[in-house]
Amino acid sequence: MKIKKGLIAVAAVAAVALAACSGGSFGNKPPVAENDGVMTIAMNTNPGVGESNQFTKNWNFWAVGGKGVAPGMSLLYETLLGMDKANPGKLTPALAESYEMKDGGKQLVYHLRKGVKWSDGVEFTAKDVKWTYDRAIGDACTDREKDENGEWDYKCWVASKVQTPDPYTAIVQFNEPDRQQVLNFAAWYPIFPEHIWSKKNVDKDQNLDPVGTGPFKVKDFKPEIIKYEVRDDYWGGKSQGVREVQIIPRGQRRRPAGPAQPG
Repeated sequence: MKIKKGLIAVAAVAAVALAACSGGSFGNKPPVAENDGVMTIAMNTNPGVGESNQFTKNWNFWAVGGKGVAPGMSLLYETLLGMDKANPGKLTPALAESYEMKDGGKQLVYHLRKGVKWSDGVEFTAKDVKWTYDRAIGDACTDREKDENGEWDYKCWVASKVQTPDPYTAIVQFNEPDRQQVLNFAAWYPIFPEHIWSKKNVDKDQNLDPVGTGPFKVKDFKPEIIKYEVRDDYWGGKSQGVREVQIIPRGQRRRPAGPAQPG
């Protein structure tokens, strides 16, 4: 299936952050920066773990299953496709420009965006998708067995590891037709850089210097405030006025609103 191509405005990530920093949700009209281009957002400190008045210095989604992670992950990391909040179920281009379902729904083919750079300057390619999805999906097999209820073994739902026939194509091969997974991947699985994570202890490393494709990078971390600054080299274009996002624990006073600044 082909989806509409187009650049994503940098300021749109502010809407993502306001939506609990869940990855892969672009396509809405971007907000305009307030005051001096600094947007302050109050968020929960440790979703799924227990609330406090301090954030955890940890950007490793894998080690804790998404719990106890510093907020703002979607400012750093992006999914292959986005989910348009204004049109539920509609997918929008992100790190992938388009996708196709083949083989009766058993094969999901992503056509990746060219010219995307990680925040350390390394090019984004299919090897990053392979590392991320292979890690997320787990075992691959073609000899699945059914349980006592006649259901296929969920632990082995792909027939092979992700295939990368070229640097800008990634293929997921399912054992059975599974069209729903394109939505699940868009909602839950941001892409991580293979050249960084293949060298890490994925189960323990706190990822203190996160490298992402997203429009922001970490400027400063303190337990009571996290600052993300906009990237000048973001593939989606220049910021429309937002230059910094500051996240504080929910309950703290937010900075007052003011007049919009030109982009």
